[in-house]
Amino acid sequence: MQSWIHVLEWRATVRPGVTALVDDRGAEFSYAELRAAFERRAGGWAALGVGDGDTVAIVAKNSADFLVHAFALMRAGIRPAFVNWRLSPRELAEVLALVEPAAVAADAEFTTLVDAVPGRPRLRVAIGGRGPAPLGWLDGGALTGAVPPRPALRGDTVLALVHTSGTTGKAKAIPLRHGALMMSVADFAIEIGDQVAGSHHLQILPLFHLGGFGQCLQALLTAGTVYVHTAFDPAAVIDAIERDRIEFFTAGP
Repeated sequence: MQSWIHVLEWRATVRPGVTALVDDRGAEFSYAELRAAFERRAGGWAALGVGDGDTVAIVAKNSADFLVHAFALMRAGIRPAFVNWRLSPRELAEVLALVEPAAVAADAEFTTLVDAVPGRPRLRVAIGGRGPAPLGWLDGGALTGAVPPRPALRGDTVLALVHTSGTTGKAKAIPLRHGALMMSVADFAIEIGDQVAGSHHLQILPLFHLGGFGQCLQALLTAGTVYVHTAFDPAAVIDAIERDRIEFFTAGP
C-alpha cells in the first residue's frame, strides 16, 4: 500500500458492503459508498480550481463529512490542514498565514470565525450538511465533478498538516506522511491484536488532532466501522457503547 487512498480503494474493493462510517448527524457510508463519495468530492474540489500541491484548511467538528472531504482532498493531491476550531480569530489568522491555504472548508457554525480573519482565502466551502451555506460560502454537499487523474501518491507524500505551538507559543505546521502514519497505525493494530473486519470503533477525540484522526485510520485499515460523535457527551457515549456494540475507543484520561 502506497497511501491511505490505496487503503480505502482496497477496502471498497474487497469489502464493499461493510459499513465504514456512521455519525450522529445521520450520515452512513459503506466502504463502496465512502469511495464513491470522496471521489465525487475530489472532482468537485478540482472543478473549483484547487489542485495537486495546494492546501485546504478544515475548521470543523467531528463528522463523516469532515472525513469524506479530507479523503477527497488527498485523492485530488491536495493537502488538508486540520485546524483546531477552538482558536481565537487572532490564533486562526496565524495558522492560516502559516499553511497558506487555497481554500477553507468549515462547519457553518465556524464560518463567522473564518470570515473575521483578515486575508482569509476567497474560496470558502461550508461542510457538515446542516442547512444552507452562509452568504459567500459554497455548499460542500453539492461539490461534484469528474474524478481527477490520480496524483503520484507515495509513502513520502504529505497526506495532511496538523498544527501545534509546542513550547514556544508560535504556531508550527507538522506534516503527516502516508507511509509513516500507515506503519504507525498498522503496528498499533497488530499490538492490539483482536481487531477484525467489522469491529466497531467510537470516535470522540477531535479529528483535527492526530489521536482522533489516527484512530479513524486504524479502524479503516482493519475494515472496521467508525461511529463518529460530533462532541464528547458522557451519556451519549454510554448509550453508544450499548446500542452500537462499541469495542474500541480512545479518550483523554
